[in-house]
Amino acid sequence: MLKSITRASLVSYHDGALWVGYFNIFGDSNVQSFQVSAVIKGREKAGVKLTARNIRSNELKSEQRWQAVDKIQGLTFSDTRAYFSQSYGLDDSRIYVFATTGRPQQFTPEKVLLKIRMPAHLEQITLDGNRLYAVFESGAKAYALNAKTRIGRVVSFDIDTLVKEAKQNDDAKAQ
Repeated sequence: MLKSITRASLVSYHDGALWVGYFNIFGDSNVQSFQVSAVIKGREKAGVKLTARNIRSNELKSEQRWQAVDKIQGLTFSDTRAYFSQSYGLDDSRIYVFATTGRPQQFTPEKVLLKIRMPAHLEQITLDGNRLYAVFESGAKAYALNAKTRIGRVVSFDIDTLVKEAKQNDDAKAQ
């Protein structure tokens, strides 16, 4: 168990760090990063192979803590962006896009670069190259009857296309 974060709704790995965050319905969520690469390097120097069974949670210290948008369910990174999935209830989900050049700042609504609308019940997301893979909970029996859109598979999107369409939709709203 990670001592500085007692619950989690998302986990991601990026740039030598484990990123863990939790969902908050009433306000800002919380995201923390834990430097895993330092633990791995220390073990390698000692000649010990790192496995899930021999890493101790007290070796992982929270490197930094950030505020994040509410209702977060997933997190993934590109070289210059962080993507948070947000979902709750029957309403449409969102992917919030933030810049990560330099040190990441707070991942709050006033810092968002772009919001991408998605079907309800979006959960975990991950990027591989330009493909965004998304898991939706709407295919689960508990949600399938009331969901506007039922998605029971991992769905792959071209991230460049999603961003382009979201920008076009934002431009159309502004006019």
